[in-house]
Amino acid sequence: MNSLLKYHLDKSGLFEKQSITITTIAGSTHEIYRINTDDASYVLKIPKKQLQELIDKNNEYRAGQLTAEAGINIPFLYYDFDSGANITQFIDAQKISLANNSYIGKYVQIFKKLHQLPQRFQKDIKIFSVIAFYRDKVSDQIPDEFKNFIQWDHQIQQFKQELAPMTIETCPCHNDPIPANFILDNQDQMFLIDWEYAGNNDPLWDLATFISEMDFDFEQEQTFLSEYLQRKMSASEQRRYVIYKIASSYLWILWSMVTANLTNISKHLTRLDFFGAF
Repeated sequence: MNSLLKYHLDKSGLFEKQSITITTIAGSTHEIYRINTDDASYVLKIPKKQLQELIDKNNEYRAGQLTAEAGINIPFLYYDFDSGANITQFIDAQKISLANNSYIGKYVQIFKKLHQLPQRFQKDIKIFSVIAFYRDKVSDQIPDEFKNFIQWDHQIQQFKQELAPMTIETCPCHNDPIPANFILDNQDQMFLIDWEYAGNNDPLWDLATFISEMDFDFEQEQTFLSEYLQRKMSASEQRRYVIYKIASSYLWILWSMVTANLTNISKHLTRLDFFGAF
């Protein structure tokens, strides 16, 4: 057992005088361990160093607790405010098939619960400020094979200027609703986990990012949006929605470079190419 793992197990106080077995789970941004006792299973997540520096620990903890109280998230049993390491109950998750459209309603309910939370999160998200933060961090470390995306710098600034005069109502948002962050347990209850980037934002950012990351086909996209909105998008909403689809791919390329997690960059570059004539 490595010293960091032992430190968090001891500090949590959850496993005193218990016999445990530990299994490593693959993770790109966290060291993840499944901890089994005689009668329960838990997950310990320790953010890797490059991610620890990006996390607002108080905001993550507060968002995690509020969403757990609402039945959206799995509650923290232990949280370390120095590193963001945390322990939750292990959920024996089902594989979610995109071919099964019955899950779309579950996604809709998760987002509706989140976006209608009565309490706001601690942090307000200005998405173009977030983009600028990451862009500054990668200014001189962009791999040659990915430098084509720089052509989008000017367009992103134009989007920022276009949205600036708009009055946009914000609410609690996840801001990183990728497929891996949705878990379906054996009782068919869905959870949304990993709240490192949570904050009050335009809910259309969540929807646009979610739709892009899920790779829904046109029919699934329209079904999801129709169930969520219960109406047609206004012209302003439609414009913001498409802008956010583009901006989210641009942002995740930057994030991937900052965290040295280059696996999905090509996918996002392809999406930007698709929007090239936008």
